[in-house]
Amino acid sequence: MKKTLKILAIAMCLFVVLTALVACNEECTEHVDTDGNLKCDNCGADMSQPNDDNGDDVPCNHDDYNLDEKCDLCNADMPLNDGLATYSVQVSNGVGGGYGDFIVEFLRNGNSVAVKRTDKDGYVYVRLSQAKYTITLVDTQDRGLVYDVSTKELTSTVKSLVIVAANDANNLQTTTIMGADMNVFTTEEAYAILGEGSYSIDVETSKIVPIVWVAKYAGVYTFTFQSEVGVKMTQHGIPAYVQAHDTTDEKNRISDESFKITIYSFNLANSSDSIGESTPFVIGIKANVIAGNGILKIEKTAETPPSHYDVPWTENNSILPGEVPFGSELTKNSFTYVKLDGTDKAVFNPNDGLYHLNSADGKVLYIQLKYTPATLPDANSSEGNLFSFEALVSNGAFRVERLDGNQEVISKIDYTAHLNACLEKVNALDNEDNRLNNAGTYYLTESMIEGLKDYGDYNGWWKESGNIFGESLASINPEYAWMFAVCYLA
Repeated sequence: MKKTLKILAIAMCLFVVLTALVACNEECTEHVDTDGNLKCDNCGADMSQPNDDNGDDVPCNHDDYNLDEKCDLCNADMPLNDGLATYSVQVSNGVGGGYGDFIVEFLRNGNSVAVKRTDKDGYVYVRLSQAKYTITLVDTQDRGLVYDVSTKELTSTVKSLVIVAANDANNLQTTTIMGADMNVFTTEEAYAILGEGSYSIDVETSKIVPIVWVAKYAGVYTFTFQSEVGVKMTQHGIPAYVQAHDTTDEKNRISDESFKITIYSFNLANSSDSIGESTPFVIGIKANVIAGNGILKIEKTAETPPSHYDVPWTENNSILPGEVPFGSELTKNSFTYVKLDGTDKAVFNPNDGLYHLNSADGKVLYIQLKYTPATLPDANSSEGNLFSFEALVSNGAFRVERLDGNQEVISKIDYTAHLNACLEKVNALDNEDNRLNNAGTYYLTESMIEGLKDYGDYNGWWKESGNIFGESLASINPEYAWMFAVCYLA
C-alpha cells in the first residue's frame, strides 16, 4: 500500500511539473489548427492572420487603427463597447492620396476635445461622443498648402470629412508661352505644372489664365476645375505656338470644367522629372460670370488604351540575290522600262531566284533605285534623281501603316531595311573600279514588289488625279502601275 501511494505521489508531482512547464511556455514552437477554429491547438493563440513570409501560420497582433471595431489585419471583431462613435478626417491631395503630419484638432462648442496627427495617407480617427464638432488643421511641415475648414463640421450623422489641401499656384514656377494673339491671355508667363495634383488658382472673366502641363507617366489624365464661379477650361496647343482658339478634341470633352488628355509613351522623355522634357500642353481657364478662386485637379484616371503607336513594325525583308554583274559601260539609260498597260509581267524563276520578263526564261528584271525612272516626268531633269528610292529613304521611312475607322491597326509594314540593303549593293558596285556612272539598278526582289504595291497604293501614286505620272491613267493599268521603276537590258 505504501509503495502504491509513493508511485501515485511521484506521478502527481510529474503532472504538476509538466503542467507548470506548459503553462509557463509563452512561446509556442509550432502553431497548429487541426479543427479549423482559428485557434492554435497547442497554445490557443489566434491564427486568423495570413501566413508569414515563410508560409507558417502566425498569431495576429490585433490592431484597429481606424476604430471600425475590426482588426486591420485579419478583420476579426474588436468591439470597443465604450459608448462612443468613430469620427474621421482625411487631409486629401484631391487625386487619390493624402498628406501626413497634419495636426487635426476636434472642437466641441469651441473647446478642444481631441488632437491627433494624420498618418501617411492623411487620415486621423478618434472616438468621441455623438455631437457636433468643428476642426482646425496645422501643417507641421509648412508646405504652403491651401485649404478651407471654416464650413466643415462633424455631426451625429456626418462622421467623416475629407479636406482637400491644394498647392497654391502662386508658389509655382512659370514658363513662357508665345505665338497666338496673346491679348486673350492674362500673361505670357504660364503656371508650370508637372504630373498629378490639386492647385488653387484665381481665375478672371476678361482673359484666360494659362497653365503649361506635362505628364510624368503615360496614362489618361482627367482635368477638372472645381469652383463656385463656373469656368470654361480649354486647350491651346503647345508653349512654342499657343493658339487663341480651343484645341480640345470634343471626344475628350466631359463638361465646360473638365476634359481628358491621353499621354502615350512617345509623349514622355525618360519619365521626366522637370518641365520641358515631355510633350507640353497649354491649358487655359477663364471664369464665365465673375472672377474667383477654384481648385484645378489633375488626376491619372486610367492606363493608356492600346494604340497603333504601341504596335511594333513588321519588317518585310526578303533574301537579296547578290551583286549585279554589270559592266562599267552601263549607265542609267542602258535599260528599257516595262510597259505599264498590263502586257508586261514579272515572273519568278526558282532556279536562279530572280524575276524575269513575262516568263521564267525571259529577260532578268531590275529596279531603278538611284535615279528617277524613265516612266516619270522628272526622269530627264538635270538633277536626275528628284524621284528616286534613294531620295525617298533619305527623306523618311519606306513603310506603311494602315488603320481602320476606330484607329485600330490593320497592318504596320516596314520595307526600309530591305531597300537600304539593296542600295548598299548598288552603291558598292558604283564605287568599285571607279564605275561612278553605274546604272543605279539592282535585281527586282520580292520585298521590293510588295513594298512598291503597298507604299504606292498607300500614298496614292496611281490615283486618278495627282498621280506620279503627271497625266491621266488612260495608258496605264493601275494593277501594274507599281512596275514604273522596273526595267531590263534589251
